[in-house]
Amino acid sequence: MAANGHEERAEVLRRLFGQAPAEAVTAAAQALTIAATDKEKAPFVTRALHALAEAAEVSSKDALLVAASARSDTLTLLRGLATPDMLAHDHPFVEVYAQGIEAQHWILETEGGTVTAEHLGRMLRLSRQAIDKRRRNKTLIALPLGRRGFAYPLWQIQDGAVLPGLDGVLGELAEFDPWTQAGFMLNPNTWLDGASPLEALRRGKIAEVQFAAAAYAE
Repeated sequence: MAANGHEERAEVLRRLFGQAPAEAVTAAAQALTIAATDKEKAPFVTRALHALAEAAEVSSKDALLVAASARSDTLTLLRGLATPDMLAHDHPFVEVYAQGIEAQHWILETEGGTVTAEHLGRMLRLSRQAIDKRRRNKTLIALPLGRRGFAYPLWQIQDGAVLPGLDGVLGELAEFDPWTQAGFMLNPNTWLDGASPLEALRRGKIAEVQFAAAAYAE
């Protein structure tokens, strides 16, 4: 019976793989390969596929088309899990996660994007060790990317040097994580008449931005 059940499932998969778009087949095969070859990852893959199937089943086509238009697969998945229909199925926390991930993607891509420590070192004519030291001393923003290391926002550099006043501003924000520091620098600030701290620093308003950072930290 077990063998027959396995054969039936295999036949269903063969039929579906023949009908589905090639990209969907490739993605599904990749997920199944991971589940089949890594027992520790298999539970995650299984539950993630269940959630994906639920989102595709209960969400409207319009909501899923919007999700599919996101600029990355990760954001597409999170938006798909945070559709109104999914939230109605008692998944309110997903929307918060989706918003957080989308904000991180925006930080990584805005104002020229980010570079590695090695690339930043070449721009500043500093060694990798010197860049690492500045990261540890929190005089440069280094966004953690897990096993991929750190990403350094390019907007920290101006005319081949660190943006004047940045180290003092980061000193006021030392208690915050790098993502929060970057968000502070890029978003409009009421203490700066609606300008972002980055814009204000570029205009030479170092004292004003330090004051805004100190107020933010209180």
